[in-house]
Order: sequence, then C-alpha cells, then structure tokens
Amino acid sequence: MHEVLVGWPWLSLAFAVLFLAWWFLRRRGTLPFRSRFTEPSWLLWLPLPVYMLHQFEEHGVDLFGRHYHFQTDLCTALGYANVADCPATEVFICAVNVGTVWIAGLVAGVLGPRRPIAAAGMIGLLAVNVVAHLGPFVRNGGAYNSGLLSAVVLFLPVVVWLFRALLARGFFRRRDVLLGVAVGFLMHAVLLGSVTLADKGLLSSSALVAIQIVNGFVPLGISFLLERQPPSEARPESISSLTARR
Repeated sequence: MHEVLVGWPWLSLAFAVLFLAWWFLRRRGTLPFRSRFTEPSWLLWLPLPVYMLHQFEEHGVDLFGRHYHFQTDLCTALGYANVADCPATEVFICAVNVGTVWIAGLVAGVLGPRRPIAAAGMIGLLAVNVVAHLGPFVRNGGAYNSGLLSAVVLFLPVVVWLFRALLARGFFRRRDVLLGVAVGFLMHAVLLGSVTLADKGLLSSSALVAIQIVNGFVPLGISFLLERQPPSEARPESISSLTARR
C-alpha cells in the first residue's frame, strides 16, 4: 500500500505525457490543427495534464532529487517536525491530488464546454496554486519548495493564455475569470481547513479523505448554483457541434 501511495506521481507523469500526446496528435474532422489553440473544447483539456506534470515535481522528484518531499514541506508549515505525527498523511496527499485535482480536471474537460464556471474553477485552481508556492518562496528568503518551478514556468503562462484565449473567444465572461479564481481559493481553503480540523481531532482520517474527493466537484457544484441553464447560444459552439454540421 505504501508503494502505491508514494508511487502515484509516476502514474501522473505517464498520464500527462499520454494526455499531451492525445492533445497534439489527435485529429477531429477537417478542422485545422491551429484551431485547438483557440477552441474551448480543446483548451479545457489542457489544465489537467499541465497539473499532472506539476504533481511530479511536487510529489515525485523535485529539483534537488528529493522524493515525495512536499509532504515534509507541508507538515513543517503545519508545525510538525516529524512527518509521522502530521495529519497530512500519504493517504491525504494522494486523495488531494488523485481525488481533488484529477476530478476537477476531468470535469473541466468533459463538462466544461457546457459549464464554463466549472472549467474556470479548474484554471483558477492552477492560478491559486502559483500563489501557494510563491508565498513560501518569498517568506523563506527565496528558498525553493517542491513544485515551485513548474508552478511558475508552467502554471503562470498557461493560466494567462487560457483565460485570455477563452475571454477573446467569448467563452468566458469577466465574471467567469473572477469566479474561477475564487473557486480556486475556495478549494485550497477546503484542503487546508480540513487538514487543520483533522489536526485538532475534529475530523477522522476517513472523513478527511472523503472531503478531498468531494472537493474535486466544487467547481461543478458552483456552476450548477450560478448557471442554472447551460450557456446561451451566444457562447461559441464546441468542435463536436461544428464538425457534426460538416
């Protein structure tokens, strides 16, 4: 069991490579290759593999060659010198990444074309994660933390590109961008709040894990609350609807 809980970042790396290969190589109808850089139904699949690459640096092997070191960083931030006593267990970290992140990413890709706020929430999760890595970097006098490089080099440009491209296409409205970032903050708050409650003995380990799974559906839940009807006809159509007419 231990091998599975600490070995999932390698699976994440493999999935990221497969996702990106599919994204770049798959053809859909007669649409030109360049359309996938502007078409929402293509763009909304990008946050998940990008996040998976980040997960490998954060939890697999970081720039100093340390394996699964983010757990140590997080437990230190929570005030634990000994990882064995920390509520941020291997099970918890796996649930956050394979649960919260992968679920939110799949929801964005599958349902995002019809639920823009759900898609914006996943992009917002990336945006807020940049802050989560830059904060400790600044506080610790420029000291590297596991996942920092990919957060800055991958997340920052991808977030800016996706928000700008989807705004320009008319798929996102300005409020969607703001809501997406707010949802990203909310998901991080649920993560940190739940592990803090577990630290105080107010949550069991199983409840802590379950919360991380449910957290992955938060962007979709916010979308249903605020978008009671699917996006109007003013929103751009998906590639599938365009190709169906050809």
